[in-house]
Amino acid sequence: MRFDALILVLGLLFSSSLALSESIMVSPQIIDFSAGKRVENITVINSGDKRTFVKITPYRLEDPETPNEKRISEQNPQKLGLLVSPQHLIIPPRGEKTVRLIRLTKSSGEELPFLVSVTPVLGNVSAKNTNAIKIVIAYGVRIFLMPNQIKEKIVLEHHAEKLIVKNEGNVSAVLFSGKACVSESSCESLPAFRLYPDKSRDFRLKANAKVVYKVDYPKENIVELSA
Repeated sequence: MRFDALILVLGLLFSSSLALSESIMVSPQIIDFSAGKRVENITVINSGDKRTFVKITPYRLEDPETPNEKRISEQNPQKLGLLVSPQHLIIPPRGEKTVRLIRLTKSSGEELPFLVSVTPVLGNVSAKNTNAIKIVIAYGVRIFLMPNQIKEKIVLEHHAEKLIVKNEGNVSAVLFSGKACVSESSCESLPAFRLYPDKSRDFRLKANAKVVYKVDYPKENIVELSA
């Protein structure tokens, strides 16, 4: 299922009286490349009434979703490990275009994460609309190159008033519907998040709280863990 998506709203501020929007939609927003698969497609849809120009930029991620996250861009797709074509689109009103993703790197022992940015290119604001805010909705499509042998292992460790969540597998997983309960009628919601291989997160808990999390592994494999 892998349902966490990245949508960015970019605004170019001129004043506050009028909003002009350039809107696109992208599907799918998460792709798992199995070890034996080389090609996948995404569809970019122009939901507006005007022609839209779109820029596509692939990045390889290092330390994703951490303060040290790096987005690495390479002009040589062979070095990047992923070919995205085309990288510039002109989409007619209510039209759509297909973008092809080609895996160029061999499977490793661990999942390789990428981000493909899909961003409308801003046009000029006409002289009649100088008091305007131009709003752009951009998408970040998450791409995961799967290892040959998938190991799915999220571990919950409960230490007194502390919960440690570890990913001891080689693929990322999304944790959601988390709660910490000291009784059936007294529960606290825990945040949803994606946890990458060899990473961990910890949370402070009330004493004697019981924790339950649902875990979404690749290929719609959802399990429930407790601690």
